[in-house]
Amino acid sequence: MEQRKVINSPAPALACARADCVQYSTQTSTQSGFIDKPICSQTTRARTRERLPPLRNPKAYFDAWRSATVGDSTDYLRVAVDEAVAAFSSEKSAEAQESDRRIWLKIANRIGLERFLDAFDQKSAEIRELAARGKRLHQPAASFQKLLNARFPKGGR
Repeated sequence: MEQRKVINSPAPALACARADCVQYSTQTSTQSGFIDKPICSQTTRARTRERLPPLRNPKAYFDAWRSATVGDSTDYLRVAVDEAVAAFSSEKSAEAQESDRRIWLKIANRIGLERFLDAFDQKSAEIRELAARGKRLHQPAASFQKLLNARFPKGGR
């Protein structure tokens, strides 16, 4: 005798597709899985596809969101990128530093804080090794950018 038990997920009512957990029980085994099941009507779909107005102040919105979810409004990714700019681009002009900041912030958002800090630590260690041997890296920002491009290509290879 086969029993079928459907457990509804706590998805919001406006979602157009929801995966319900279906559990099949027989005398010998129990099997569970997910089924994509449309749960909304055409009117709900039309309502969910409406465009929201653009944010007036995206930075304030994300600061409030970060405070509510994490409990701290500090953007650690931006702090890490600022440290990288201070460490590797300090000899450049203000415009060049801002360009490096924008590029590295995009990369850091794509790869995540942990991986960006790992690359930052690696390049900092290489620069310290060169300094211990009495040598100097002539273009540390370009060298750091080359490391980021090699470790985290844009295509994700």
